[in-house]
Amino acid sequence: MFHAHLKTIEVGEFAGQQDEFSALKILVKNAMVLEKVDLVCSTNLEGGPEKKTEITKQLTDLPRGPESSEIEIVLH
Repeated sequence: MFHAHLKTIEVGEFAGQQDEFSALKILVKNAMVLEKVDLVCSTNLEGGPEKKTEITKQLTDLPRGPESSEIEIVLH
């Protein structure tokens, strides 16, 4: 299963919409060995720099798989 091997999640043109964030949360919560989330934010990111801070906090606070270390979250 993918969740036992998924170490990096890369998302391009992330606009911060609820459906995008919901999908990302599912992946982060279920990936057992996740190390990095790399989000390339769209120029249409809803909420600007404040939204980036909020996204980082929400992703960092999510429960993760038993073998996941602290994840690195990169917002571009």
